[in-house]
Amino acid sequence: MSKKAADDEKEDSPSGFLLSPLYGTIVMIVGVFVGGLGSLFSSEIRSAFPFYWGEGPIVAEAAFFWLGLAVFALLFFKRQFVTDKALENSQNELVDKAQELRDLVRTLPPKGFLAEATLAYEVSRSAFIEVIEAGDVIQDDFENAIRIVLNNIVNLAKYFDGNPDGPVYGANIMLYLPFDDLNAAEINDVCSRLIFVEPDFDKRKLRGALLLYKRFSASSLGGGSDPDKNVSEIALPVPNDFYSPSIDGRFRVIPGAPFAAFINKRMSAFSNTENLFKWCEEEGDFSPGLISQIRKYFSGDAGRAVGSFFSMALRFDPREIQETIPCPIGVLNIHRDAQGLLDDELQAELFLPIMTPFLYLLADFLREWLVQYGDQWKVDLKAAGEDDKHGRDDNAQEK
Repeated sequence: MSKKAADDEKEDSPSGFLLSPLYGTIVMIVGVFVGGLGSLFSSEIRSAFPFYWGEGPIVAEAAFFWLGLAVFALLFFKRQFVTDKALENSQNELVDKAQELRDLVRTLPPKGFLAEATLAYEVSRSAFIEVIEAGDVIQDDFENAIRIVLNNIVNLAKYFDGNPDGPVYGANIMLYLPFDDLNAAEINDVCSRLIFVEPDFDKRKLRGALLLYKRFSASSLGGGSDPDKNVSEIALPVPNDFYSPSIDGRFRVIPGAPFAAFINKRMSAFSNTENLFKWCEEEGDFSPGLISQIRKYFSGDAGRAVGSFFSMALRFDPREIQETIPCPIGVLNIHRDAQGLLDDELQAELFLPIMTPFLYLLADFLREWLVQYGDQWKVDLKAAGEDDKHGRDDNAQEK
């Protein structure tokens, strides 16, 4: 509603009339009239109730005076009440606006951030153009270029947070793998990497999974284009049913990357893991066993590097978000090993548009990578599975 329309509506309301000049004029006229009665009939008023308590006839002049005074008092009270209420509302609006201004100032990026973001994007896009124009580029160079983009994103996240010295920042890409596009063996390989699944998990109830692909990761500790050594190739489930069949308004989708890709379709952010656990209990339709898994993961060595995180969906075209069941290419995760990354929703909402050009650039990168090396993740996952098996066998022999 426009300000003019709101003002017009306010004027048409009863409270608007009580604050109008017309009503004020009426109150003034009634007051003058009552004052005139009191002046003209002062002796009659003094000789009647309540100044005179004896018996006697009712004095009409006094009765009219007191009746007029009561009307004037009522009219004046109503105007004063509405005036005080309007003043209180104005003061509350002023306080709210001041709070909004403080929040806006607090969430604005640091000085020089936008210039740094522009430079980072130019470097990232140059890396993409160099790879595309090279034609038959070797795989390592292609993936190094993707990690250049991820390193730029890590540095921007750190800059946005004020360049704290302590926390370690990281970024990674999760590839979306629809199970309809995989054979049984490939589905089994992916399912062997799944975390955060119900105890009675049935892979037939999944539409796919999000695979954290280590080749597409970077860390502020890396100092170059090497993958983040602190991440492992895990997978998160994407169920067939996004919403609870038994509890209205609750979700069956894990918060974070799956939620960003398939529910919010833009982002999912948690400035600390306690908020994540609380969301699972209050917004999700998850068993106590699954919530316990999530708590254990983030309290253990595997999840200790993630004290807070920000997940953003990767898509080829912004119009895809209008689809009934969008199918993203993956998710970009940014995290740090301490709480406080993009400390509140306002910061996340401000950071997302800045990241949007990087999201589309990464989506274009992944499109080209999938065309040329789309089966590489299958080879890596199978090899990782074999390594895990050999490790278990070695441990068993030692025992």
